[in-house]
Amino acid sequence: MQVKAGAIGIGTATLWEAIVIARVGIQDVFVINQVVRPEMIRAAALLAREVPLKVAVDDATNVTALSDAAQAAGSVIGCVIEVDTGMYRAGVNSPEEALALAHKITDRPGLRLEGITGYEGHCSREFDKVKRERMTHEAMDYFVGIANRMRQEGLPCPIVSAAGTGTWELTANHPGITEIQPGSYATMDGYHRGLEPRFKQATTVLTTIISRRSEHIVTDAGAKTVGATKAVFRDYDFKIARYDEEHGIFSTDASCPLRVGDTAELLAGYTPFAVSYFDVYYVVEKGRVIDVWPVLPRGPQHGGLLDAFKEQ
Repeated sequence: MQVKAGAIGIGTATLWEAIVIARVGIQDVFVINQVVRPEMIRAAALLAREVPLKVAVDDATNVTALSDAAQAAGSVIGCVIEVDTGMYRAGVNSPEEALALAHKITDRPGLRLEGITGYEGHCSREFDKVKRERMTHEAMDYFVGIANRMRQEGLPCPIVSAAGTGTWELTANHPGITEIQPGSYATMDGYHRGLEPRFKQATTVLTTIISRRSEHIVTDAGAKTVGATKAVFRDYDFKIARYDEEHGIFSTDASCPLRVGDTAELLAGYTPFAVSYFDVYYVVEKGRVIDVWPVLPRGPQHGGLLDAFKEQ
């Protein structure tokens, strides 16, 4: 649906997700993460024979391993250097480190240098809009500066990819950015809506009332399944009293219409967590279930993802 709406491709967090995306016919697939374990590197090299696969890299040893696997598989893996723009997670820490890694990639057979990627996720933790704008501009100035350094040294850098749901517009409008990679907007949740209210909150968890006391009700959806402790009812304005692992507790009074056994929808607090606890999405339109989408994958054995590679 995203590609039909105009997305140039799909980014994934894991190689297993990339396999699913490629197998449904999407050609531009970017694993926006490091692919390091030997079985994952081999699977990436084999998948690269089917689609122009891209992966994030920030380590010279990993680059060598990817090159060796690609040569063995007879494929070419696209490498996008990850730059730490202030998240203090993965990514090279300086322009000099980026340049050295870029030369390493161009010197290795079976690899193709595609550009750089960065995630200014630290900016999405700032709910003050003015501060978030300033932080994003600073991060992107540094990020784009590295792309310019690479080009000055004659290194290819066609891709300059960044952004998340909380910074997509700021980053997209920054000179030098070629593509953005927001994800949570597509299912949307309470946390990200606080950053970007123009996206409608779309994902709910159907919960059952399992206990009703004089001053509160208890649901069977807890912190695990709603993805955070700020999930609220879609149709009722009850104050959250507390979330435990498997229970939601809401303050109510005698006017509450919900009884034990009733069901209601909770707006997911943080979909990146909540979705992983379920096997399917039930797609609802105008109060009617119109489709069921499986949630895939959770690992190499889930759904037989590696079966097609066993003989290769």
